[in-house]
Amino acid sequence: GRIILYPCSRIGHWYRGGEDQPYKVDLKQVLINKKRTALVWLDDHIHKFYRVYLDDKSWPRSIDPRDTEVGDVQGRVQVRNQLDCKDMDWYADNVYPELKKQPIQLPMYYSSRTKNQKDPEQILMELKPK
Repeated sequence: GRIILYPCSRIGHWYRGGEDQPYKVDLKQVLINKKRTALVWLDDHIHKFYRVYLDDKSWPRSIDPRDTEVGDVQGRVQVRNQLDCKDMDWYADNVYPELKKQPIQLPMYYSSRTKNQKDPEQILMELKPK
């Protein structure tokens, strides 16, 4: 496999809202899934994961990522160790050294389109590095 880095790029998910939403997105479940991944892979950098949520003004204050129970991830950590996977420091030093220099970026949110909003493809073109 390979990892391709595009400076200033962002990966996101379009959450549709209102009439366009085919199912309800449970923000707490999304957080649980992300936190489980973070607990397995981020090691001593887990505080940065929490900071993204705590600094995000649009995140519901009633859901604190530090207190959210996610179940036991030790089995996943064991698999990571058995496979001799590198840790986050190794990744930041050897694969993506810019990660240590750039600030943590909050996700960009775009809600479902209304008559006055731009088409999602148009927004993506505007975000694309020139």
